[in-house]
Amino acid sequence: MENPSGGEAVLETAKAELERLARELPSAPDGPGKERIRNRIAGLAALAACEAGPDGLPFRDLAGVPCPLGWAKARLVLEGLPPGGLLRLRIGDGQPAENIPSRLAAERFELLERCKNDDGTWFLLVRKPRNNVG
Repeated sequence: MENPSGGEAVLETAKAELERLARELPSAPDGPGKERIRNRIAGLAALAACEAGPDGLPFRDLAGVPCPLGWAKARLVLEGLPPGGLLRLRIGDGQPAENIPSRLAAERFELLERCKNDDGTWFLLVRKPRNNVG
């Protein structure tokens, strides 16, 4: 699959922005602005912790992580993505396979691919909306 989001570049950009925001945070005035910076740092840290998959896209393996924690971890990584960015997820069967796709739809993320693996896990390819909903 073609990589329109430049996945490896996305990870590098997330790391650079994370470092910049970490430097800004101590001098930011208390209040909603500082909280937005903290939330952005959390999303960028989750994204920066991803590895690049074989296709270069950010990849997060959440197989074995039960719901709702699996969704919370996936959502945090998705928050770190730029608008229109792509993420590959590996999730477990059962509740994660039922709940995560429905949560993605409810929050207007686009599920581009859903593929069941021989080991019972699922691979998902998700696009963050171009207009930020989070």
